Amino acid sequence: MKTVIFLGCKRVPATETDDTHWMKALEARGYTVTAMDWMANLDEFPAGALVLLRTPWDYFDHLPEFLAKLQAFEKKGLKILNPLATVKTNCDKAYLKTLSEQGIATLPSYYPGLSEVSFEEFSGEHPSSQYLIKPRVGAGGFGFEKMTASEVLSWLPSHSHEERPVFIQPVLSTISSSGERSLIFCAGKLSHAVKKLPIEGEIRIQEEWGGSTELYEPTDKELRLANLIVERLASDLLYSRVDLVTSEAGEDVLMEVELIEPSLYFRKMPAAAETFSDELARRF
Repeated sequence: MKTVIFLGCKRVPATETDDTHWMKALEARGYTVTAMDWMANLDEFPAGALVLLRTPWDYFDHLPEFLAKLQAFEKKGLKILNPLATVKTNCDKAYLKTLSEQGIATLPSYYPGLSEVSFEEFSGEHPSSQYLIKPRVGAGGFGFEKMTASEVLSWLPSHSHEERPVFIQPVLSTISSSGERSLIFCAGKLSHAVKKLPIEGEIRIQEEWGGSTELYEPTDKELRLANLIVERLASDLLYSRVDLVTSEAGEDVLMEVELIEPSLYFRKMPAAAETFSDELARRF
């Protein structure tokens, strides 16, 4: 009997999320399904299993150890989805800079140590009352800081870009009304989508910060942009999620492409667990 491991962390095991819909769908197909902490000893992971990267939501605080554990899984013969190569490229938000340079509409971002212009030039081109400083390796809205342009200018010289890589984006006034739209794909095809809105006075849309989530029907423009991104980065991946927001100019732009451990919102579309299970069965 084949074993599927839903990889999580001590703080958030997969059994405490809507991944339980996926777990039950796989069990109904005859798989042995278990949830494990990625920090568990390597010898606790059964040989020949498939490891799904689902809720290891502290990996960004332990990135070298996390990557080393995934490499150890591969050496042991475990199959990892999404694969390690994808994890390595998607864990650093600098991939957004590459996509922008390739012509993908992204939220304007400044990368200390990487951007070709100064922050003064960037903020002049993208004026905002406040800017959001985000870790380049991070998730869930943790580690964010809001600053005015002058505060950013004072902060930048003292910041070590190598020890803690960050990127900086203007705070969107549109986030309170249009929120963030997450388009969820299975094997390169749209499965379903949700819209996430922050509570009043907050800019983070995650439910951990009080945000709300509802099913959403993407517009044709949103779907075209998301499909273009998936075709470039994730057409062969089991799961992917494209997060879009509305720019101050009213255009759909990319916020993030989640290819490592995105929430897939099965509680909003339980039938999608069957689609993902069918696709997993074709791969394992």
